[in-house]
Amino acid sequence: MKFIFFIAILAQFVGSNINAQSLNNNITISGYNLSPTTLNNQNNSSNSLSCDTIFSFPIVNDASGLTWDGHNLWYVSPNYIYKVATNGAYIDSIANPGGLTNSNCGGLTFDGINLWYVNEQSAELFKLDPSNGNILRQFNLPSYGQIDPNGWGLAWDGNYIWHSQYLPEKLFKINPLTGSIINMYTTTTGILGLQWINGKLYGLHHYGGVNMELFLIDSNTGLFLDSADWCIPVPLGFTWDGENFRNLSSGPYPAFGLQRIYTVYPDFISSVSGNLNENKTADIFPNPFIDETAIVFNREYNNVTIKILDVLGKEIKSFNFSGTRFALIKDDMKAGIYFIHIADQNKNVLNKKIIIQ
Repeated sequence: MKFIFFIAILAQFVGSNINAQSLNNNITISGYNLSPTTLNNQNNSSNSLSCDTIFSFPIVNDASGLTWDGHNLWYVSPNYIYKVATNGAYIDSIANPGGLTNSNCGGLTFDGINLWYVNEQSAELFKLDPSNGNILRQFNLPSYGQIDPNGWGLAWDGNYIWHSQYLPEKLFKINPLTGSIINMYTTTTGILGLQWINGKLYGLHHYGGVNMELFLIDSNTGLFLDSADWCIPVPLGFTWDGENFRNLSSGPYPAFGLQRIYTVYPDFISSVSGNLNENKTADIFPNPFIDETAIVFNREYNNVTIKILDVLGKEIKSFNFSGTRFALIKDDMKAGIYFIHIADQNKNVLNKKIIIQ
C-alpha cells in the first residue's frame, strides 16, 4: 500500500441536500454488537463533485474494496467485511479473515453465491460464505512472501477470478478451484479496482490522488483499449450494480477520513466503450504490412506519444508525434503481432493491433 497512500491527498468532498436520516444507532453484526461510536455517524447526502456522482453515504474508517451481491453492497474494514444497503443502512457483517489487525484491506468480488476477498498485506485470496464468514477456500497469490505484496483488485467473469497487482503492475487470471494462474499480463500502469461488466474488464487507477482514470482492459492481452477520467479521489473500491458504478473513496493517508461510497451516473460507462471518441480515432493502412505502414488520424494532433508493444506488453519502440499522418517503418522488428498504444496530452488512450508479415 505504500505506493498508493504515502502521498497526502487533500480530497474535498462537497455535500448538498443533506438527508435527515442518520445511520442506524444500534447495529447487530453476525453476533457482534458494535458500539455506535465505531461508525462514521455522518448523514447521507447527495454530492456535487464535478463529473459523475449522484449520491454518497459515509462508511466506517479505514475501509477498502467494494462489491455488489445483487441486492446489497459489501466492503472491507480492518476487522470486518460489512454488508450495507444502497442507502447506507448497515445490514450485517462477517469477520475479516485476515485477523484483528489494522492492516487488512484489499479488493472484493462476488461470484453469485460467495464472496472473494484479497488481503493486500498478506497476498492471500479467500473464498468466503457471506452468511457466516466461513473460509471455503484460501490461496496464496503470486506476490505472496514479498515485503510489500501490493495486490488489490478482484473481479469475477463468470468462470474465473481476475486479480490486479499495482506494483509491479500485473494482471492475473486465476482458476477459482485451484488458485493456479491461467494467464499473467504486465499492464502499463497499476490497477486498484477491477470489474467485469457485460463481458468486458474494467480497471481503476489513480496517480497520487490527482489523475484518476477508468480503463477498459483487453482480457486477452492486458492492454488498455480505452480510458476516461475519474473524478473521485483515491478509488479504493469499485463495483457495478447492473445500473450504476459504485466507488468507495478515502481521504488522505494515514487516517483516511471522509470515507464514503459514491454512486456514479450509469451513462459514464458509455465513454469507455472500447473506442475512443470519434475525434481521437486513427486508421492504420496497410495492415498487415511488410516494410512500412501509416497511422492516419482524422484530425491534427500535437505531442502524441506512440508506443509499439509486443504481445506481452513490453515496449519495443516509442515516438513523439505531431500531425495527421505517422509512418511506421518495420526497421528491426520481427514478423508477428504488435500493438500500437497512442496517448495524447490528456491521457486519452487508443490501442490498435498491427501485424508484420
